[in-house]
Parts: sequence; structure tokens; C-alpha cells
Amino acid sequence: MSNILDRIASPSDLVQMQGAKILVFGASGAGKTTLCATAPGKTLIISMEAGLLSIKDKDNVTAIEVKEASEIEEIAQLLESGKLDYDTVCLDSVTEMS
Repeated sequence: MSNILDRIASPSDLVQMQGAKILVFGASGAGKTTLCATAPGKTLIISMEAGLLSIKDKDNVTAIEVKEASEIEEIAQLLESGKLDYDTVCLDSVTEMS
């Protein structure tokens, strides 16, 4: 069991550990996927639609196409466990996921 005192940290340290969560909304073709590819560091795009042409030459980006929610859950578990290591993860598109 962890000690509660060990979890006290500065807001800056907590933000660094948690990262930012954002939602980008826009019409088809507005540049949401291209925006994802501009994130700093190593980026994973979880794609649920055929829309990766705009980022095909990006060096810091890898992608996986998924068809089922269970695949997204599996990826989330791999990220949480550290078996997958990315600075940014994008779900493209939430509309397709719904």
C-alpha cells in the first residue's frame, strides 16, 4: 500500500505525469489529423477511418487502424502498462468510434 505522503507533489510535477487531454472538433477536411501529427515527440494515431494521407510522410508518427472498441481498450492497457511508449496518442475519429 502506498503512503499518502508519497503522493504529494507540485502541480507542475503532477501535470508532467498526467499530460494534457484535449478534444479537437471540426468539419471533415479541416486539418484535425494534420494537427495531431504536429504534436511534439513520438505520436500514435489510432485510426478508425481511412484518412491518413495528409500525414503519410511524418517521421514522428505511427498509426494503427482499428475496427472494434475492444482494440482501443487493448491499446489503452498497453499504454498504461508501458508496453507501448508514446508522448501523444490521438483517436481519429471519435465520430467513427461512436
